[in-house]
Amino acid sequence: MNMIMEKISDWTETKKGLYFILGLSAIIKVLVLIVLSDKAINNDGLLYISAAQHFASGYFKEGLALYPMPLYPFLIAIVHFVISDWVLAARLISLVSLVLAIIPLYLISKELFNYRIAFWGCLAFALTPLPNSWVVYVTRGPVFIFFFAWAVFFALKAIRLKKPGFFLC
Repeated sequence: MNMIMEKISDWTETKKGLYFILGLSAIIKVLVLIVLSDKAINNDGLLYISAAQHFASGYFKEGLALYPMPLYPFLIAIVHFVISDWVLAARLISLVSLVLAIIPLYLISKELFNYRIAFWGCLAFALTPLPNSWVVYVTRGPVFIFFFAWAVFFALKAIRLKKPGFFLC
């Protein structure tokens, strides 16, 4: 047990910790998805999937009339080309968004504090029950967290490096 704790302690000082957290987060979210996959989707999810179905069929005007903010339904439509189940495609977007949101959160924490704080903060985010439960819902929240975290990271870089080009990112 002591050896495991030493290994984790070493990971808190390097980027290996980020890889550990990404893997752990992915495993947890896949398990949650498997266990709760029979759960009915939320009402908003039906709206997003309907708009995505319109977009996939080429009816962009009808899809925009149904839901005027097209990014999330477009993502669902794109993933649907790979995964034929609409609900599973939307859930996969949530899963991938939440796992990959750890990267900018880690970079922000490392930039503001250090590797150790970034490790433990992101581990807490990966283990938090609420974001893990979002994997089964068809909702925009995980995608929003992903893009917002990257926006904060690039804003922090723009301020720290005094390079306004990062604000464009």
